[in-house]
Amino acid sequence: MKRWIALLLALLLLLTLAGCGKGKESAEIQTLTVPGVDPQTGEWIGRGGCYRLEPYEGDGTQTTLAFDGKEYRIYNNWDGWRLLLGDETVYDTANQVCGAGAADRGIWICEELRDGNDWYAHFVLLDSAGKEQYSLHIPLPADSYPRGFSTDGERLFLNCSDALRVYGDQGESLAEIPHAEWAGQLLTGSDGVLYYIEESDQGGGSVSAIDVENGDFRELFRYERGQLCRGDDTAPFLLIRDTGIERVQTDGSASPLVIWEECGQSVSGLLDVKARQDGSYLLTGFADPLRMVPAQPSELKPRTKLTLGVLPMNTEGAQIDFAMANANLVREVSAFNAWSTDNFVQLEDLSEGGTLNAEQAKLKLNTRILAGECPDMLLFSNWSLSPFPFVRKGLLRDLGEDFIADDPDIRTEDIVIAPMLQNDLGGLYLLGSRFSIETRYGLQERFGKVWGWDYDTYRRIDREAPQGSMVMYNLTRDYFLRESASRFLRSAIDWQSGSCDFDNADFIKLLEACRDMRETPEDPNNMVFGLPAQLMEGGYMLTSMTMIESPESFARDQREMGKPLSYIGFPTPDGSCGTDLSFSDAIGIMSSSPHGQDCWQFLKYSLTHCRYSLPVYRPLLEERIAEAQRPKTENETEPFSEHLTPPVTDDEVQGFYELLGQIRHTTLCDQAALAIIQEEFAAVLAGDKSPQEAAKLVQSRLSLYVAEQN
Repeated sequence: MKRWIALLLALLLLLTLAGCGKGKESAEIQTLTVPGVDPQTGEWIGRGGCYRLEPYEGDGTQTTLAFDGKEYRIYNNWDGWRLLLGDETVYDTANQVCGAGAADRGIWICEELRDGNDWYAHFVLLDSAGKEQYSLHIPLPADSYPRGFSTDGERLFLNCSDALRVYGDQGESLAEIPHAEWAGQLLTGSDGVLYYIEESDQGGGSVSAIDVENGDFRELFRYERGQLCRGDDTAPFLLIRDTGIERVQTDGSASPLVIWEECGQSVSGLLDVKARQDGSYLLTGFADPLRMVPAQPSELKPRTKLTLGVLPMNTEGAQIDFAMANANLVREVSAFNAWSTDNFVQLEDLSEGGTLNAEQAKLKLNTRILAGECPDMLLFSNWSLSPFPFVRKGLLRDLGEDFIADDPDIRTEDIVIAPMLQNDLGGLYLLGSRFSIETRYGLQERFGKVWGWDYDTYRRIDREAPQGSMVMYNLTRDYFLRESASRFLRSAIDWQSGSCDFDNADFIKLLEACRDMRETPEDPNNMVFGLPAQLMEGGYMLTSMTMIESPESFARDQREMGKPLSYIGFPTPDGSCGTDLSFSDAIGIMSSSPHGQDCWQFLKYSLTHCRYSLPVYRPLLEERIAEAQRPKTENETEPFSEHLTPPVTDDEVQGFYELLGQIRHTTLCDQAALAIIQEEFAAVLAGDKSPQEAAKLVQSRLSLYVAEQN
């Protein structure tokens, strides 16, 4: 019965696609408007204000503090904390700073100090020139750690992991207000009052007044989802929502400051909004800073909205911040929206703010697809949304045939990952701006100069391993099966002919290897500490997993080991290359979208403006490698940068290209097909079936699956 339902849904889906005109743009010409502007009069009719966005050319010191009629800037980075007046540093410290605030007599800063197991709050009062007037050194109770600091002008408020502690300006204790462990933060409203904000795991939170005299919090209001921050001249608070920004009063009443849709805009990943004296607002978060500037309706140019559906990797009952989980994608979308004059991309959370789990969101997406109401683009990954069913049912555009073939600027040969994607998906249906290489390496003296290893080699090395050592750290049968079977699937299924081959000696050997392998799961008795070079040189660990995300990371592996390495990846049946490409933010354009060419402009922009990891666009990858080979000056190096001294060498670049040239596949895998293999292998592990019997059952079930999918 289920099979007939699935076939019926597939038929309905194909009929829907036929009606959409696959591979062609809609002939209907839409008149673009800005929703908040009356098309007849040109007047603003939006509920929120009329604003335009522009890039903010700042210096990374967006945090400011006003005192004595002057505006100070706060710079907090890896090299310490600094207070600046203009371009002059008036105070700096290498200690961790909890916060700073202006008082009647000067500027208070709070540093956290540690002496052995004891924690201290070190308060320093500065005058307007940054000169220390006096300081307070206050010990904190055991297991109480400082988290944030502010002042209301007279009293000092230190939020710790277990309580809010309030002190007078001479260090005397005025109150200790317990709260939930590691909860809450301090926020000074634009009315000058200090409030206690406690966020909820389900989104939103509560705002409370701090009653120092009675030593407790008095809740004022609650808010549903969003990020609360300091307000402007008309409201104590501003609340960042997906749809815009609201002004919020102390009784919880809210009114829209801006609604993005009304202004023909979309902004994601905001963490803070700061009102400025000129009436503009500084927007900061995961993407580059923006200025939101009051505008006339005539200044807002109509643009086409492109929707990009995203299904975060959330599980039942687990709330994962959407912007945080997709930080790099938020940056790319924000950069494109600031650049493009014709289109803007709006990210759509398919889990609806975490209210739907992954399966519920997929079911709702399928319903929308059948109704012809799906987003213009979708974000795919192995674990949240698999691309394979979409490709087989014709739901995605072939980017090579439909767009790149006619693009004057980009060729398929410019896409580094194109051959791997074409091998796995049968075409170039997905693109992302960056990739990494997921692999394992071992010493050449043990494995030889090879790019892969088979199961017999794995068994031999495992048998010969010294007592107490492990071939792979944290290895389990489930992990071994997933890694092995996902690679086998790529060559065992021929989707064009609708056939598959699992009842063979190679697949039986795979099941036998998974059954007979030696597990080395992580537990308190075999925790691995130390550098891979130390562990491998001592024979404790024979291979090490690595994620190569830059030319420098490839060179660093080689240098730290000090011996020639073989990048072998995971064992394969025939000993072929076991290394895969992993690429984030894999985006496909839906066949039903009437804005295919506009969507391609977004993907093209992302490809040609990548600033992270290893660029997918070959000219940018070559620039990235050349930059890695350029000697850096002292001013260019930072502790967390990718710079190496000496820089990457020609031999290291050649080794990187050799590895890249060996890779044939991505980490993408048909999860439904993999689940069938896992189910049948469970019977082998339980002793109920032999590997030969399981192979026949896998062949039968996957033959049916492939036929249904085709």
